[in-house]
Amino acid sequence: CRDIYTRDILLEKGINAYYSSCITTTIDRNNYLKSKTQAEGIIVIGAFDRLKPTLDYKSSVKLLLSIFKYPFKKIDYTLKLSKFNRHLKSQNFKIKRYSQLNKRPIKSHNEGLNLASEMLEKIAESEVMITSRIHAALPALAMGLKVVFIDEGLKHDNHKQRLSGLRNYFTSTNLKDFFMINLDNLINAQADRNHVKKIKLTINKFLNQ
Repeated sequence: CRDIYTRDILLEKGINAYYSSCITTTIDRNNYLKSKTQAEGIIVIGAFDRLKPTLDYKSSVKLLLSIFKYPFKKIDYTLKLSKFNRHLKSQNFKIKRYSQLNKRPIKSHNEGLNLASEMLEKIAESEVMITSRIHAALPALAMGLKVVFIDEGLKHDNHKQRLSGLRNYFTSTNLKDFFMINLDNLINAQADRNHVKKIKLTINKFLNQ
């Protein structure tokens, strides 16, 4: 199972299960890092995606509520993103920003695989990952990057439970505490590389059965 919460639900139902983390933690950096490329800089992928306001079309009541809240959420999102960007500009790092979301629909399976490979190459070429996306954090963790996970706006129980078992292996922080992190000397919990190696061995063994 990808997270401890899912594992515990299955065990309660009498289903034999174990926590392995996500299969993306088996990704090998050498497969995506070009031989002459030197990994450098900070890669930022969707650091505040959860704060970006949207309209809820599930019902007329929810739509009206989301319309009412939209300007306040927009102001909060804009202010926090601006403060975050100013802070990064003051750092002595090359900053690379990408979105996990595509602006246009993916037309085919192969196109999706190619886009994923391109993003993995960009991650492999970096030293530090800052994100609010689990499936950006985990490949970066597998590749040995120092990972800072922004949990700002992580209020729904479903979202919190997806992180169960993962917080021990990367730095998880809100925006206020993020500014206290020294990116030059980032001491990351994911330094426990033996755990990452164990995950890779476990999942690869299962896949090869």
